Amino acid sequence: MDTTSNFAVRDMKKLTADKPKKTELEWLRSVITPLSSVEMTHNDKDLTPIKELVRNSRVVALGESSHGSSEIFKMKDRIIKYLVENAGFNVFAIEANMTRAYKLNDYIVNGEGDPKELIKGMFFWTWDTQEMLDLVVWMKKYNDAHQRKVIFTGFDMQEYEGPLPEIKDLLRKYDIRYSFDELERELKNLNGRRQASGRAYNANITGGEKLKIEISHLQQSVAKMIPAEDDREWFIQNVRLLKQFSELGFDRDKNMAENFLWTFNNSDKSSKFIIWAHNWHIKKNGNVMGAYLLKDLKKDYFACGFAFHKGSYTAYDYEIKKVARRKAQTSYPGTYEYYFHRIGERIFLINFGNMTDIPQSRWLRRDMLFRHTGSTKIKEEFGIDNLLKDFDALIYIDKSTSSTLLHHKVP
Repeated sequence: MDTTSNFAVRDMKKLTADKPKKTELEWLRSVITPLSSVEMTHNDKDLTPIKELVRNSRVVALGESSHGSSEIFKMKDRIIKYLVENAGFNVFAIEANMTRAYKLNDYIVNGEGDPKELIKGMFFWTWDTQEMLDLVVWMKKYNDAHQRKVIFTGFDMQEYEGPLPEIKDLLRKYDIRYSFDELERELKNLNGRRQASGRAYNANITGGEKLKIEISHLQQSVAKMIPAEDDREWFIQNVRLLKQFSELGFDRDKNMAENFLWTFNNSDKSSKFIIWAHNWHIKKNGNVMGAYLLKDLKKDYFACGFAFHKGSYTAYDYEIKKVARRKAQTSYPGTYEYYFHRIGERIFLINFGNMTDIPQSRWLRRDMLFRHTGSTKIKEEFGIDNLLKDFDALIYIDKSTSSTLLHHKVP
């Protein structure tokens, strides 16, 4: 998620007027499950309730309220490790450009390449962190010791430099000759216009007719020349990524859902999947990836949001035009996080399933304010939301610190 402007907040005075009542806090304290640590090395006994929560789901989506929180990343690392070791999950999919994310599989499964460079190659600085490296190294270690491998994948489509070389390599593999001059020229032109506008999601800047013709020809004609079915399907998917890039506007979430479902449908029927993305993308309500996945996967889809009260995170700051450590806006009355903070528990899980509608819980059922920070620093970090409509569960961490970047010096 890339949040570059403040969210409009309706009835701010009304929302911030309410403060938690003692009975509400007592009820909240009675329904949460305290968690002891965010560290992967910690004993996993406290995570047992998570296994029970997701036991009927093939797809578990783990969110984040910021793309730069070390504690959220570490907690997700820990949960992923637990689900792989104890609940049969074996396919990991991240909010990163699809072709580049798949390249990490070469290291995780076969030990090929430098994990730091492969992570850096995933295009987004948000994943170029020590926390992601810790997860990748653990996956490699796990695969070395187990016959059933963990697979690393992605589902985003915000650049063309990943899928284009993959398309060329597949044609070269079968000695299929094709001139890419026109296609590359059109893609570079489109990318340049978007960069000049300063907006990757500019719906008014899409590929022209020439680009459409080139992509259509690859999809309809060239793909048929590839004899092996697996290679042909991967070729078609990479061409689809080019098409999605050329039309990138307000359909990104729909495209991410389609890309994940490609992986889902092309995996073994016994596979179980973990999604890593922003809260906004995984939630079950709205024109977002999670809602599209819910429509297809139904009870197989489980969405877990993440939240924190105060601290810091890593983000791009438009004022200084750099990625930097930035102080987070502390939650305040009227935010869900403020209620969570008031019970005095450092880390906890709350299950929204089968929650009884009693007076003490009704604050949780109404629209309130919730942190929506993405990859950029914004002034007002909280916007209107409804957690019970969006998520099946939520993990709260009281204090966040900035993620540790591998290849960027941050002020």
